[in-house]
Amino acid sequence: MEDMEEMSQMRTELMEHAQNIMNQATEYSSSYDNYSYLWVDDRQEFMRQFLLYGHVLTSDEIESHADEGVPENPPTLAQFRQQVKRAHYIIHQTPLSSVLQSLITLCAYKIRKIKNFF
Repeated sequence: MEDMEEMSQMRTELMEHAQNIMNQATEYSSSYDNYSYLWVDDRQEFMRQFLLYGHVLTSDEIESHADEGVPENPPTLAQFRQQVKRAHYIIHQTPLSSVLQSLITLCAYKIRKIKNFF
């Protein structure tokens, strides 16, 4: 009987630790929401529009030029530089510790599976 109580306490502690790790992983992953366009938006379509118009078209632009089409306006050298600087900023802003944080996320996933087992 005492063993059951001890196992129950260990299970509770494990679940609390697992929940803590999952909360940390969720909080960390939400810090990348600003960059979601990198994996949500179609990169080929972005590049096509950037090369034709110098920016991504808004729905208002598309609607206002529905009949004749949006006039092409290729990007300037300054716009290319801006995109390169933006990519450089994103690459260097991501800390090396993100690898460790990814491991935490993976651990949280595995622990969630264990949690469902109990």
